[in-house]
Amino acid sequence: FGDINFASTQPSSSNYSNAYTGAQNIGQVDLVTAINGSVLTLQDPLNWPFQTALSARAVPLAHKQVMYAGVEDLTMKDNTTTHSGYVWFNRASYSWLLNVETAMVGGIHITLDGGTHNVVENSIVHHAEGGYTQGGGAYGVSVQEYTSYSLFDNNILYYLNKPFVLRCDGGNNVVGYNYADDAQLGSDTSWQELDIDVHLAQPHMDLFEGNYAPHIGASNTWRSA
Repeated sequence: FGDINFASTQPSSSNYSNAYTGAQNIGQVDLVTAINGSVLTLQDPLNWPFQTALSARAVPLAHKQVMYAGVEDLTMKDNTTTHSGYVWFNRASYSWLLNVETAMVGGIHITLDGGTHNVVENSIVHHAEGGYTQGGGAYGVSVQEYTSYSLFDNNILYYLNKPFVLRCDGGNNVVGYNYADDAQLGSDTSWQELDIDVHLAQPHMDLFEGNYAPHIGASNTWRSA
């Protein structure tokens, strides 16, 4: 069997036209363990009471999941703006990033898109190249596109526009015992940017515990965050 996405649409964290109202932006990635007619048995419980009256549906992911892949004990640094990111968990599950340092990137250091049961742990993420203006050009860790049941633990993130951000995630993610500091807003240095941020529409059912940061919160840039 395999992976499936429960939502009212295919995952799209860039679907800003709907992000203002929150429409069609709640979803979750899950694994199907059995099929009996029209009944699916899922590995994990659903994190949201999806309703067919609101056009909820189950759809297979567009790309096959990568599983059990990891990156460990590595340092990555780039002083140019040509790279938009270092590590991209694109439809990956049961995968991990451990003891990794990323520095100086002109985009998002670590992105988790449309997966489940991933781990980012004991890693250091810092600095951007090309400025700290908002819009995804200087993000640390971005958890998005219905990523669910993942752990982000004991990391250090600093000197970024958004050191840690949840964007349209799938719920039941744990953000625990991280240090996040020195979030910058290049377009207005008087603004106190969020170091741990719930951003874009509909993050839900996530646990934040034991983190150290001067500013943790939910921005209303996309209304229902």
